[in-house]
Amino acid sequence: MKTIPSKVRIKDIAQRAGVSVGTVDRVLHGRPNVSAASKAKVDKVLNEIDYHPNRMASALARTKDIQVICLLPHLPLGGYWNDVIQGIKLGEQAFADFRLNISITFYDPYNYYSFEQAGQEIITASPDGVILVPPDNKYTARLIDQLEIQSIPFVYLDSEYKARTPLAFFGQHPQKSGFFAAKMLMLLNPQERPVLSFRKKSEGVVGSYQQVKREEGFLEYMHTFHKDCPIHTLDLPAKHPEEDDTLLEIFFAQHPNAYVGVFFNSNSFILANYLRKEQPNKDFHVIGYDLLAQNIEALQGGNIDFLIAQDPERQGYKSVQTLCEYILFKQRPEHIIHYMPIHLISKETLPFHLNNKLTDTE
Repeated sequence: MKTIPSKVRIKDIAQRAGVSVGTVDRVLHGRPNVSAASKAKVDKVLNEIDYHPNRMASALARTKDIQVICLLPHLPLGGYWNDVIQGIKLGEQAFADFRLNISITFYDPYNYYSFEQAGQEIITASPDGVILVPPDNKYTARLIDQLEIQSIPFVYLDSEYKARTPLAFFGQHPQKSGFFAAKMLMLLNPQERPVLSFRKKSEGVVGSYQQVKREEGFLEYMHTFHKDCPIHTLDLPAKHPEEDDTLLEIFFAQHPNAYVGVFFNSNSFILANYLRKEQPNKDFHVIGYDLLAQNIEALQGGNIDFLIAQDPERQGYKSVQTLCEYILFKQRPEHIIHYMPIHLISKETLPFHLNNKLTDTE
């Protein structure tokens, strides 16, 4: 992207173009009596510096508030989603001078009707822009169809619905993330002892596109490089956490030789807490996702070996920034897809990640 000088004077443009100040003024205001050659020189300089003389003033002079709605899954707030919302709030603060108002609404990720209902409410509100975490199903398609009919720009956050093209997407590459998780896990398991995988589901619904794609990437690696290594999967009920310990006890009894495990979403602390309480002497290694407070505690205590994390705060902030720059200035991002880093965090490296918040660096 071109660098826009903080203060661009007509005199500066005239000097770079080799024309008079009056010529530049006439070009900028569309006045006559400018030769084609002189106009071409001025236009060339304006293009080089990406000069928009009235863009900022016009945006600041808006009398109408910018209304943006964020549609997020209603999951226990802590760590990951708290950081996403913090990034969204930082974005709102950054564009406060442009009368930006952001509201956040939630849907049940295990209930598709909840997403559809929330989507209908958004369409009725007719906001200037939408940031959403889309399920990968027909209900997302219906919402996007309505947004496009009303010419409402939208940005995907965390999850990418590839059947419709957004203004931008900010999130981790889930397949690559799962592939990487398998590779790291098997470094802890050179003898290819049984691998256990864990998911949260409700009535057959996983509730997270990221979780599904991470598992696909994980299995791709295992089938390619460790096809004879046994893999056993346990689905824990998302809405009945009181059953977790009993199901884990049965599962570990069924697979006593298992040596490593992976939790495909933020709930790896459930597995870690079970091992700490019920099987403190078991030699079992865990890789999980996201810097929730409970996961951090388990990582520090040695019940989780590694956490794979991304930049949720930056995802939230960049989603707001990109959407507002389009609404205000019709400025499209250079790229649509923006994959976040895949961070592998251990107990030793944890402090450096906790001290690298967006609020500390930007």
